[in-house]
Amino acid sequence: MSNNNNQRRNQRGGQRRRSGKSQRRKRIDPKKFWGDMALIDELAEQQKLTKMSAKPEAVIQSLGRVPLSWPQESVDDRLKVIYERASMLAGALAAANYQIDTDDLLG
Repeated sequence: MSNNNNQRRNQRGGQRRRSGKSQRRKRIDPKKFWGDMALIDELAEQQKLTKMSAKPEAVIQSLGRVPLSWPQESVDDRLKVIYERASMLAGALAAANYQIDTDDLLG
């Protein structure tokens, strides 16, 4: 019966009793969590280089007209410049990280 009273107390915001033992978290093996480094290195070697898009604005244009109140031609031109600049910066970042062929950036 006292156990039932403790449950009612806890529901009302009373203090919960703790056992004398402190609960410790189980230590996770890093190899199980992160995986085997040999497999990760093998995967990195198999990774192919990223290709630059010839038309970076294609995905955005496929979504249709941009819902802005400005003249559509002006909006399209300005956004195209932004997409090209973002693509160039992404390409430079990929080249700095050896994820893209630098010849692809030049031509």
